Amino acid sequence: MARWLYTIAWYLAMPLALAWLLWRSRRQPAYREHLGERFGAHARRTDMQALVWLHAVSVGETRAAQPLVEALLESATPTARC
Repeated sequence: MARWLYTIAWYLAMPLALAWLLWRSRRQPAYREHLGERFGAHARRTDMQALVWLHAVSVGETRAAQPLVEALLESATPTARC
């Protein structure tokens, strides 16, 4: 039941979120370039290489993830690096 209410709340809030993002993009035009990514839309990959997504919200989380990123890059094959 709680999940259903949460989902409905997000659908109702979506127009406000879109309005906010568009208003902000008027002040910062570069902000609009990755607008779709904020909603999970991204370009399809044509290669079949492994993909790892890391999500860090704050500067502290980003710094905490840095050793993991470095270890992943070191263990990656040269063709798998981006």
